[in-house]
Amino acid sequence: MAFISDPAQAHGRDALEWRLASTTDGWVALSNPVRRDAVVFSKIDAELTVKGEAFGLDGVTGRVSSFHVLGHGPSERLVADAHGIDNAESDVRHRLLEAWVDARLSGNVSVRLGLMDLNAQFDAIEAAGLFLNSGHGMGSEFAASGVNGPSTYPATGLGINVRGEWSGLTVQGAVFDGAPRGFSDDGKFLAIRLHREEGALFLGQVEYDIEDTGVSFGFGAYHYSRAPSSDIEGPSRTGGGAYAMTTFALGSDTAAWFRIGHASASVSDIRHQISGGLTQSAPFGRDGDMIGIALSSIRLRPDGPGHTGYGRRETNLELTYRYAFNDRISLQPDVQYVIQPAYDRGGGNALVVGARLQIVLGNDI
Repeated sequence: MAFISDPAQAHGRDALEWRLASTTDGWVALSNPVRRDAVVFSKIDAELTVKGEAFGLDGVTGRVSSFHVLGHGPSERLVADAHGIDNAESDVRHRLLEAWVDARLSGNVSVRLGLMDLNAQFDAIEAAGLFLNSGHGMGSEFAASGVNGPSTYPATGLGINVRGEWSGLTVQGAVFDGAPRGFSDDGKFLAIRLHREEGALFLGQVEYDIEDTGVSFGFGAYHYSRAPSSDIEGPSRTGGGAYAMTTFALGSDTAAWFRIGHASASVSDIRHQISGGLTQSAPFGRDGDMIGIALSSIRLRPDGPGHTGYGRRETNLELTYRYAFNDRISLQPDVQYVIQPAYDRGGGNALVVGARLQIVLGNDI
């Protein structure tokens, strides 16, 4: 009782939010895989958020987060696909992911500065967050752009983002390091390097949420000042891409979404993507559970240097169900069927079955 009634202790609890998540994924490729095998890997995420209101800094928030990965994922070991079967898979073992400060400049405008995952605010569809395939977290053509990808998991870079919100309308503009890992990734926990030869990524996005309808839509565009695809030799070339997305409610518990994106060949091996899906909350009357089905199709650029997948179209169909034991523990079986995996020289389709066990701890749950 003394602890609860102590204003200083209450003040400290309001100032800090911490989160620790353990994600363990297992996958088996059942038909036409690169290897008839199984993989299991884990990822640990740690996050600390500081609220400035507790210190008299209204509208100011800071966050630091990091991750550590154990094992190897399915796209590396089982299926030679371009989408990425598992959004937790990483070629980086551990890294500081975010370290930023967000300040509200007025009632409608805020600015965020520091080491950021741009996918937290750009090219993100809430309904698509249920799925495990990487192509539904950020558009595949955007994720494959630049030297080693944009500033997102598993390697982020410095950036600044200005965001404005007015009655359902959200407008954002940002500038990020054009090559968050540099031209090569040394695997360091903290790797920040700014060089003019790496250029910058300029990004803008507009979203509009139609009040009381469950309908929203958005459009984004990006441009690299100097960022070739990773396999292009010689001087850096400029280029960019654009994407559009929409979400609409089909009832109180069902949502549908659709996204289309295109990138120039000078910055991405994947030229375009079309994706969409359906999700339902609380199926079978179970609060906290979700079920969903999604489809994504991508085409790689046709002028790649001898890779089998170039010029081909790869399509992924995913069916998933997240079973919530409680607010902290969930189990998510997942099935994905990959039509023409882009880098599979055999050209066969692949059926992959997996499951995700996630345990989340924190004082904000």
